[in-house]
Amino acid sequence: AGQSISMQMGLGFASMVDPANGVSVPVLGQFFTMLVTLLFLAMNGHLVVFEVIAESFVTLPVGEGLSGNHFWIIAGKLGWVMGAALLLALP
Repeated sequence: AGQSISMQMGLGFASMVDPANGVSVPVLGQFFTMLVTLLFLAMNGHLVVFEVIAESFVTLPVGEGLSGNHFWIIAGKLGWVMGAALLLALP
C-alpha cells in the first residue's frame, strides 16, 4: 500500500533501507508500519495476544493428551478466540 501511494504522490524515489531485510522500502510504507504498530500497542493488542496464549495453556496444558472432554472445551473456547481475533483485527 505504501508503494502505490508513494508512486501516486510523486514520492516514488523517496525510500529508505529496511535494516531487518536489507531492502529499500518507501518512506510512506515505513510510516504506515510505525502507525499501525503504535495503534496496536495503544489498543493493548499485545496484552490480548498474551491473554490468548495464556488461555491456551490453561485450556490445554502442556504434557496432557487430548481426551473427549478437551474437544468440547476447545470448541467452547473457539468463540472467545474469534472475539479476541476481531479485537486485534478491527480498530
